[in-house]
Amino acid sequence: MKKFILSLFSVIFALFNVSGEDLLHPAIRDDIDEDVKKIEQALVDYVLYPELVERGFDLHQLDNMKIDGEMFEYIESFFRPNDEKGWCALDNHHELSIKDENGKEFKSQYYKRAVIFSNEYGTKDELLKKGYVENETMFYYPSNGEKDWRVGEWQWSYYGRDFSGNNKGKKILKYNGPSRFSGTSSEKMAFRNSKTLYGEQGHQGRWFGIVETKKSVIIDFDFTDDYINKVKLPKKDYLIIDLSCGNGGSIGAARTFAKTLKKSKYKKIIIITNDTTSASENLVQLLSDDKRVIKIGLNTNGRYRIATSNGHRFSIEKKFYFGSGETDYVKIHSEELRNIEGIGYLPDIWADNMNDVLKNIWNITGDTEIQR
Repeated sequence: MKKFILSLFSVIFALFNVSGEDLLHPAIRDDIDEDVKKIEQALVDYVLYPELVERGFDLHQLDNMKIDGEMFEYIESFFRPNDEKGWCALDNHHELSIKDENGKEFKSQYYKRAVIFSNEYGTKDELLKKGYVENETMFYYPSNGEKDWRVGEWQWSYYGRDFSGNNKGKKILKYNGPSRFSGTSSEKMAFRNSKTLYGEQGHQGRWFGIVETKKSVIIDFDFTDDYINKVKLPKKDYLIIDLSCGNGGSIGAARTFAKTLKKSKYKKIIIITNDTTSASENLVQLLSDDKRVIKIGLNTNGRYRIATSNGHRFSIEKKFYFGSGETDYVKIHSEELRNIEGIGYLPDIWADNMNDVLKNIWNITGDTEIQR
């Protein structure tokens, strides 16, 4: 009981500084630069601001900083992944960008956690005896016969430049997964004999392809928008949705599509995941409670949409951009967002290349007519 009281006291104390100020609702000082005031207010209004405070962020450290690399370095350091927290408080739809008086711009990165697999396979019991941990260092990867678990390591990767504006020799992990395309998203489907229902020229850059076999239908689209709900899907035993490069879109369209699929009569619905992001990631989440759904591939992108469609950035004279987010939505889904931001939804079956994805599809459907 004594330990509990001390722990409770420490939590309460952490929310208040020595002067009694509420760290989650700090007062913005009047005697500081007007642009710094705007930046501080934007940070306080940020929907995930409490996560920054939990990490030790002190708003008043900015009071006397210049709007330049020093300020950016301090703010951005609280968005970087670390082993303790394991995810970023910066929603990847938002951009933290500061341009100083000399026009130099500093931009935050988009971080993603990915599994880098080794060539060590084994049964579950074999790898557990060696000290590996399920979904931390060993993953269900049934593409190698009875050795249906594979050893891997979670690593953080990021896109583009590092926080200083250049790479400085740092290794940027290239996120290679079971991508459906050999080139751009509208080039071709990963499966043979695909029929393009919407193409780059025909639908303002939207792309929807479909393949039919006697038992299965495979659909493949790069953008979750209203046009996907205009397609009448054939009645088959199995539906395969290739969202390995699902590039976001409309959450409303994703919800409508999910409702349609939940009413369908397919025996199994297989979703191929990899760099699945935003509204396409939302579609994965919406279908997760359907017992027919099996996710194959890699974890999704972890860029679940929490920003409003309009006005989620603002600018001031010094070109500071920051996302405020959609507060009510985050309140409803706060625990869910904690789990997936920067990490994504984990597949039921891991596979880091299209050949292994295909092996698992054959195993589930028995439909070897499906070919790449």
